[in-house]
Amino acid sequence: MSAYRISSLILLLLILGFFSNSTASHDPMGLKLQVYPNPSSSGIFSVEVSSELNLEDLKIVVFNLIGERVYEAHIHHDAQQFNHLIDLSGEATGMYLLEISHQKSKQLRRISIN
Repeated sequence: MSAYRISSLILLLLILGFFSNSTASHDPMGLKLQVYPNPSSSGIFSVEVSSELNLEDLKIVVFNLIGERVYEAHIHHDAQQFNHLIDLSGEATGMYLLEISHQKSKQLRRISIN
């Protein structure tokens, strides 16, 4: 699938509200995620992740609406809870897609800078 089609699909899903923009969620694999403030006026987001398993090899990626990666971090943390700051202060105002993945678990969250 081309990058254009992927970014168009992401944009459509964001518009339709497919991805959550709530501050907290929990998935069946035990990954709990909180992102705040959302929306952010500064472009800086705090991410709190906890799991029933150790959070080694956690991946955090942020995409803009055209599907480009604007932020990526690979976290190697041997604990069940982790806090991380995402600095998007150099990015334009608007909506972004935050993807957090750990082992077989993945969560997508809509975040915005205003």
